[in-house]
Amino acid sequence: MPSTSGDAADAFYRACEQSDTALLDALYRPGFERMVNHKPDFEGVAGLRWFLDRGVDVNAEFCLHHAIGRGRSAEVIEVLLDAGADVNLPWGRWDVVAALLDAGMAADTRGWSNFTPLGRRR
Repeated sequence: MPSTSGDAADAFYRACEQSDTALLDALYRPGFERMVNHKPDFEGVAGLRWFLDRGVDVNAEFCLHHAIGRGRSAEVIEVLLDAGADVNLPWGRWDVVAALLDAGMAADTRGWSNFTPLGRRR
């Protein structure tokens, strides 16, 4: 896979911040679809659909987790769900959960997937 670093990748990354997907078309290189999670940093579904149209695996990239963490709208969440996002997919950042528990977060707090941090802590 081509590198997702360098001037071309940086330009594509910045293009993700725009609502017009024409820049994404102009700057795209194979491998850049891994930058899908920069798109949900900004509200709007056109750019997200652009990535989905190119076959992005929303579960491999944890897109649903990212969008929820960024406070995206129900519309964005619904697009991800329609694209096959798994609401029960374990998140790969349990180190964050461990840090929150260590800081005093209640171990019986239920998250959006209806699990407790203590039940998921590794």
